[in-house]
Amino acid sequence: MDPEDRDQFKTLHAICKPPLAGALTSATDRPLCSLPVAADRTRLLLGSYRKGDAEDPDVYTSAVAAVLAQYPEAIVRRVTDPRGGLPGTSQWLPTVHEVRAACEREMAPERERMRREANRARTDAICATSADPDAERRKQVAQEIRKRMAALDTGATRKADPWRMSPDEADAYIREISARPVAPLSAAALGRRA
Repeated sequence: MDPEDRDQFKTLHAICKPPLAGALTSATDRPLCSLPVAADRTRLLLGSYRKGDAEDPDVYTSAVAAVLAQYPEAIVRRVTDPRGGLPGTSQWLPTVHEVRAACEREMAPERERMRREANRARTDAICATSADPDAERRKQVAQEIRKRMAALDTGATRKADPWRMSPDEADAYIREISARPVAPLSAAALGRRA
């Protein structure tokens, strides 16, 4: 490391708190970019422009490196890549805000993927732990329905089916049904009709 780079790294180290290096991002399992890599990628990013107009170049460089150090190394490499990152898409020296916005845009798909995986894991855990408490009840209801259907499917029911009767049997059945007395309505039924 050059003496100039050491000075820049010391400035960066003073701005960035040491726990940032190697910490995990909240949205990914990947470790954050180390400070030396952030400083190197900052030099690549800022060196890709013709001229930089910063009030204090040391503070500006350190601030950009501090922002880059808050993201995984793969994101930092994509943002600082001259072919498709900020140097390839912006003709002016980016502000610290623009560097952070570019990092956030690159992180969005990663955060969405992690959100989907967390939802999937939560759903799998719920499905694995929840036994079907209604399965036994459904079996009982199905058996009851089968019993009632069997009771309905007697010879008398089949005999009363007009589609299976001969014309003479159907006439006799109609005379038999019409001769039956009609049961009076119950008080409850009369109350509902009113």
